[in-house]
Amino acid sequence: AGGAMKIVGRSEWGAAEPNSPHRPLGPVTRVTVHRSEWENDDHGDPWARMRDIQDDHLTRFNDIGYHWLVSRGGVVFEGVPHDKRGSHAKEKNRGNIGVCLDGKSDFTPSQLETLADLLAMICGRYDLPPPAVQGHRDVPPSETNCPGDEISDWLAVWRTRA
Repeated sequence: AGGAMKIVGRSEWGAAEPNSPHRPLGPVTRVTVHRSEWENDDHGDPWARMRDIQDDHLTRFNDIGYHWLVSRGGVVFEGVPHDKRGSHAKEKNRGNIGVCLDGKSDFTPSQLETLADLLAMICGRYDLPPPAVQGHRDVPPSETNCPGDEISDWLAVWRTRA
């Protein structure tokens, strides 16, 4: 951890406009970590993967659901504007920053290093303690296994080192 994160803005990856104006985020009290559940191979084009995820989300939500997405190569993509509410944790999106790792499993060392840096940045920005960072399945009333055992175990270790 500690390397310079590459962050790709919405306009750079070709984000579509939201279906309607975003609602305000409100005071940030937590971070929820997700996995995209998409196949692990982005075919070398994480920009297209972000557009595909957004297209899928636009059929159900106002916009891409997450504030930040981390590609298989460890590049951070901006999703929902930082001061706006996402759509990533049922009934718990107010004050909740959504972070998503692309893939289903076997997350890359680059992704995990970037995730550590990104979580440190978010916690610093909003003065959040490590316990404020949870996996999606740990945010009631979720009925999901997201982000899976691999990332839930990683988060438990990260919280002790953050």
